[in-house]
Amino acid sequence: MNEDQKGMYLGRRAFIKTSAMAVVGSTLAGKSVYAEETGIQPKPESHRGRNGKRNNKLLCLSGFPERDKEFIESIESNTELGFHVRMLQFNIREPQQLMESIQGENPGVLLICLPFFNFNYGRLAQYMGDLDIPIVLYSMNRDLIMIDANFAAELRAKGADVKLAGSEMEVIEMLKKAASPGILEGEKALIFGRPFESTSVPAHNLTEEYVYNQTGLSIRHRPMNDLVKLLKETDEANAREDMRRWKKEAKRIDKVSDKVLLDECRMYSLLRSIIEEEGLSAISIDCLSFTLMRSDLLLPLPCLAFARLRDEGITAACEADVCGMLSSMVFEKISGKPSYFANVSSVNKEKSSTVLRHCVAPLRFLGPEHPQLPYELHDYHGLGKGVVPKVEFPVGIEVTMGLFSKDLKDFVLWPGRTCEGVDDVDELFIMPDMPMSKPKIDGSESKRMNPPFPPRDPMDRFCANRAEVEVKDVGRFYQNIAGLHYIVAAGNYVKEIVDVLSTEDVHMIGPLDSDAS
Repeated sequence: MNEDQKGMYLGRRAFIKTSAMAVVGSTLAGKSVYAEETGIQPKPESHRGRNGKRNNKLLCLSGFPERDKEFIESIESNTELGFHVRMLQFNIREPQQLMESIQGENPGVLLICLPFFNFNYGRLAQYMGDLDIPIVLYSMNRDLIMIDANFAAELRAKGADVKLAGSEMEVIEMLKKAASPGILEGEKALIFGRPFESTSVPAHNLTEEYVYNQTGLSIRHRPMNDLVKLLKETDEANAREDMRRWKKEAKRIDKVSDKVLLDECRMYSLLRSIIEEEGLSAISIDCLSFTLMRSDLLLPLPCLAFARLRDEGITAACEADVCGMLSSMVFEKISGKPSYFANVSSVNKEKSSTVLRHCVAPLRFLGPEHPQLPYELHDYHGLGKGVVPKVEFPVGIEVTMGLFSKDLKDFVLWPGRTCEGVDDVDELFIMPDMPMSKPKIDGSESKRMNPPFPPRDPMDRFCANRAEVEVKDVGRFYQNIAGLHYIVAAGNYVKEIVDVLSTEDVHMIGPLDSDAS
């Protein structure tokens, strides 16, 4: 780990490896001793089943069953934990036999009650490193923990998700975390667009199954044309009421016609009905495929709809950004506030600040109990189409920024404080002359591989909304930008997010000091 990546660390691996990830892991790190000697690659049952429920089987290993019997029975009778418990005796000097026992039992969580004293654990860590389930080590001798702590370190070096407990109470707390559902478990999301083919943020390494295995979130994709068909059937009555509200509460309306405003409110009515009918927690659209890009799709922009949905507690992620959507869901569930889904536009290392821009911003950014932020309604990027809300972000408040990494195994988490900035959103930009598409190797043209470029007409260079945030360790921040978008919540939620993600597969990256002041 380089200097810029040092910071908060939770060291939790996924409960499930996809076969592709297992192949990559074996290629890079080599097979475990158990796999090499037996030809069997450990594949314990998923800690999260396809029905959204976790594998609640707890395997307890003890070298002294009579000593640990009463404690293990108390775990089984603990209804809050809800484990089906199985206890086996093991010998640390017979690691292959131990692995065969674990494979045969297929547990969701493993508890090992360690010997009271031991000089070393031999090759046990080499055999157990492939176990991709939570492991709790119960160290009995709290005055001489070094051998057990070293064993835990060896397991972590092999990639295992292991926690070291020094008391029965700590064991129970760690098992509670292992038994608890993930923050996104059982939730559902819908994305309009080609699966993981966002125009701006493609995620070719992800699949619906991989996302589910890592987070418990079920994602479905639907074609963009479905929106066109559904929009034609959308009733205008609710849309007109929403339009009146937008106009009444806006401080100013610039270059926005009633027809365009009504069309965007129809989009909100449609998305709201889909969310209610399908029980969704999140929705997203590959909007750049028809906003800045030339497209035959005749759709209103979703900017106003997304702003309203976020204020109502629904995650509405821009541009079909999967990592951004997942990060938004985490932030919004923990903070109880709608988040600002923004581009990391620039970083000023001298000022130790970053500028975050986007065309969508929630009005209830400070929380549902606070007044909404003042806003104006503008056209989209000065192009004479669409409607976007331009809000006034407060200066001097603490915020939390973050984003999942591309493989969902890391989470960059940064506190900050909003500061004064310049209003430069009306600065014009003219796209240079570019070819509409590039030929493929066979000489044909492919719009899928080379989508049309943005219009060449003068346009506003920047998105309507701008927030500038002072950050600590700006060099580390700059080197660890996790993606196109960052999620921003009002308030400091670093501790709460770390606590929640400690039960997930997350390596936390952030400043050494999580205080924004």
